[in-house]
Order: sequence, then structure tokens, then C-alpha cells
Amino acid sequence: MANVINGTSTGSGGLIQTGDDSGVLNIQTNETTAITVDASQNVGIGTTSPDALLTVNTIASFGAGAAATPSIAAKGDLNTGVFFPAADTLAASTGGSERMRINSSGNVKFVGSISVGDATPTTSGAGITFPATQSASSNANTLDDYEEGTFTPTYFGSSSAGTTTYNSRSGFYTKVGNLVSFTIYVAPASATGTGSIQIGSLPFTSSSATQGDTLTLMVNAQDWNTGSYLVGFLSANSTTILPYGVSDNAGWGEIAITNASTTWIISGCYRLL
Repeated sequence: MANVINGTSTGSGGLIQTGDDSGVLNIQTNETTAITVDASQNVGIGTTSPDALLTVNTIASFGAGAAATPSIAAKGDLNTGVFFPAADTLAASTGGSERMRINSSGNVKFVGSISVGDATPTTSGAGITFPATQSASSNANTLDDYEEGTFTPTYFGSSSAGTTTYNSRSGFYTKVGNLVSFTIYVAPASATGTGSIQIGSLPFTSSSATQGDTLTLMVNAQDWNTGSYLVGFLSANSTTILPYGVSDNAGWGEIAITNASTTWIISGCYRLL
């Protein structure tokens, strides 16, 4: 049973009250319960068995609200919550400013940055922030990493690395998923290594499941004893580029290192593990 307050329209109409010791209060209209307050002060609208401080067992309608005064907000934090800026549109605000909006087509707009994989969102500009250590996905349609950076290329010999001094050197890369694009500028002043030229220290190791990647290069003041043009080659499971001389209808050959001042510009892309 319950204590009942009933606004009735039968008979002469009026307010009817009945009571018991259940500690439950039902508010009725025309003998149908509209609101229940149970013994724990939980309020139910459309239900006589509320399971939270407020339980609404049907659609609840709110005013449109605004970013600074959202329709649904937390107690003591009334400028943070959810509001409805237009028909079929949902938005969220924090600190009185709009942060996210979903329009009637299901498109989502974020005002600030987005982070995935528990990364900390950037505070510089706006974009998507990935974890510093990639959380690789096996799903072919999932972008699981993006990174931009610099590296310092090295120039050495294949038989003995030797010692190299540099006029200048720099490297830049962009990593998208498992694909790395890069540009190298390396200008050795002198090199005491022996064997063939090796240009190393790429920022990531190439895939072991590949036959290798060819790269574009340009060189100044370098003699080579094989081939009529040059191409760079990155073998599987490697961070080192090998310049090759290539000829028409002939084999290719590695380029011997010399103790000379040269300049190399190399660009390309390669796949990772």
C-alpha cells in the first residue's frame, strides 16, 4: 500500500487523500499514479518502482538550453552539460563553451583536439593525438598511428664504418599507420670508411615481409664506377639505405665510398613491420 494524494475528476471532483505507514507516497491524477516517492526518497515518474533518486519511465522533455546554461547539468556545475541548439541536434559544453556537436545527419564536430588510445590531447592547435607508443590494430581499415619528427642520418662504409665529418645533415619524416615518408639531406665533408656507401639511421625499421623499397636520390660530386644512373635501396628489416648504380639491360652495383666532400638528397617511403 501507499499514502495517496489523488486529484480526481469523478463525482464532484476534488482532492482525495488516503494514508498508511508504508513510507511510500503516490501522487495520482484521476486515480492513476503519476509520481511515486518511495521510502528512500527515490522519485519515480511513470513508474512505481524508482531505482535511483529520479527515475523517468518514459520520454523526458527539456528546454533547448545553451552552452553557458545547458538543459542537463551537474549539481554545482551548471555551465557544463548537454543542450539542444537546433532541431535534431545535440551539443555538449564545458565551462560554458560548446565542445562537441552532433547534427541531424549524425555528423560530429569537435571544437578541440581528440585523443585515442589514452593519449593526452594536444594543447597546441587542434587535431587527433595518438599515443607516443603505437597501439597497433590488426584491422586493415583502422588508422592506428600518426607521427611527425626529425632524425639525424649517418654516412659510413659497409666493410668498415670509419669516421665521417659532416658539412650538414638532416632528416624529416611523417609516419601514417605502417607507412613512413622521409627526406634526407646529408653532406659529408670527409669519410674514412671502406666498402660501399651506406646512409643510415632511418627512424623506423623496414618491414621484414618485403623484398625491399626503392628510393629517389640526387647526389653532387660523387664518382661511381657502375651504372648510368643512381637509385636508393632499402632492404627488408633495415634502417640503412644502399645507393646503387643501375644500367639498361645490365645488373646493378653498389657505390664505393670515397674520402670526398659530397652531397646527397634522398626521399621516399617504406613500409614497417
